[in-house]
Amino acid sequence: MSVIRYAKRHSLGKEKAREIARKITSDFDGKLPVEYRWEGDRLLFERGGVRGVIEVTDEAIEVEVKLGLIYRPLKGQIERHLREFLDAHFDDERDG
Repeated sequence: MSVIRYAKRHSLGKEKAREIARKITSDFDGKLPVEYRWEGDRLLFERGGVRGVIEVTDEAIEVEVKLGLIYRPLKGQIERHLREFLDAHFDDERDG
């Protein structure tokens, strides 16, 4: 399994950050069907060959995506898209 991890600090508050986290799965869902569920402040999502978690706190959002064999060749493209989305919606980059 290939893994993508990325984190961003933010000053939006947890509720706004949760809304944006949901938009990430909506964006994927527009292209591919994605199942997701909230467990506290963690949004778990899965689609055949892809699964991950988005953890939201008052100060940061952390994303981990695990890509199965079929999606490994697309890792760079998926990672770039994820970073662009998070960079556009959150401020204050944090090591990820």
